[in-house]
Amino acid sequence: MPESRDPLTLNMPLLAYGINHRSASLDIREKFVIPRARLPDASSSLRETVPELQEFVIVCTCNRTEVHCVTDRADVSELKSWLASECQLSCELLDQVCYPHWDLEAVRHVMRVGSGLDSLVLGEPQILGQLKSAYAVAQQQGSMGRQLERLATAVWSVAKRVRSQTYIGSNPVSVASTATRLTEQLLPDMGSARVLLLGAGSNVRRLVRHLQAAGCRDVCIANRTLTRAQQLAAATGGTALPLNAIDDELPRFDVVISSTGSTNPLRHQDHVRRAIRSRSGRSMVIIDLGVPRDVEPATAALRGVHLYSIDDLSDVIDINLEERRQAAEQAAELIDQAIQEYERAERIAGANALLGRYRDRNESIRLTLLAAANDKLAAGASAAEVMNRLSKDLTNKLTHGPTMVIREASANGDHRLLELLEAVHTRD
Repeated sequence: MPESRDPLTLNMPLLAYGINHRSASLDIREKFVIPRARLPDASSSLRETVPELQEFVIVCTCNRTEVHCVTDRADVSELKSWLASECQLSCELLDQVCYPHWDLEAVRHVMRVGSGLDSLVLGEPQILGQLKSAYAVAQQQGSMGRQLERLATAVWSVAKRVRSQTYIGSNPVSVASTATRLTEQLLPDMGSARVLLLGAGSNVRRLVRHLQAAGCRDVCIANRTLTRAQQLAAATGGTALPLNAIDDELPRFDVVISSTGSTNPLRHQDHVRRAIRSRSGRSMVIIDLGVPRDVEPATAALRGVHLYSIDDLSDVIDINLEERRQAAEQAAELIDQAIQEYERAERIAGANALLGRYRDRNESIRLTLLAAANDKLAAGASAAEVMNRLSKDLTNKLTHGPTMVIREASANGDHRLLELLEAVHTRD
């Protein structure tokens, strides 16, 4: 945590802690994946293990695992221990690959993530939906609070500005479109290519659209739940397969693109070896977008197999790369502006919280003195004397704190504070 914080920002410290494609390679990142089905249990575990977290969101995508949180701790030791335990990894590994971003740097980081500037494919729009989904889950789990809600509002707002005011929004790219571009580079005749897609989620839906736009006419979708594959195939003009039928059908496909979200490899080296033997020397392209990976990495050693992982997409040349870099610079300026707006809003929110505590304290004093006055009246004391005593006691109680602050400021030569107190005194 930074050594000093802005004293005017009275809210709790904000922290973004985790790992992404910049800090670690795929073989490490896939060990940090927290499956969607485990998120409720992971949230409960985090709440119990690190009770100092006032608010938190667990973000897990193919390129990052992060915790965005509000905490009164000055270090990440307990959060690090929780993540290490959750992923069954050593704290020493986390020290090597995880990053902590505090306060405004955390704000900048989350804004960059939401705007697509921190993505493997620069500017990809899907990350914003993934981020919103993670925050919605946290809301349902009860781990969101006002501070993270304000952060989320600021992030959604700047992401919208980046989309509407820069080239990134007018020419969006995605993992699916980049994977399709890689396929086109490897197989120029897309019209004759036979493509198998593993999975039936949003990424696969986008893949079908991009592949068909590129001229691919033979797209087959395989999924563990056959009905989902059939529904997607019916909607897109493709065909469907149950996942357990892949081994028999695999030899006829030129391209396999996988994006399932499975925690274990779906295809091992032996599966692909048998398929290659049946292809009469024809090669096979496999693009594995899964994190963890759907295809055993050792498959790359097979003759005739061209295996690519999600990290390889960063090597695919984007014909508009220079324009996208310029757009990223424009987006960074928009984020700088948004951070200033956020900081001002946080100061106001912090001041409102302080004012609330100040008013609550004064109200408590008033009620205590009023109760004492009513007791005296009930005992037959003179109303005039009771009112006189009440007014004097109220004045003394309400001015005691400011009096002590003025004396301390005078003794310390704090002229700025004295000027502020004088300004407060002269306000009606």
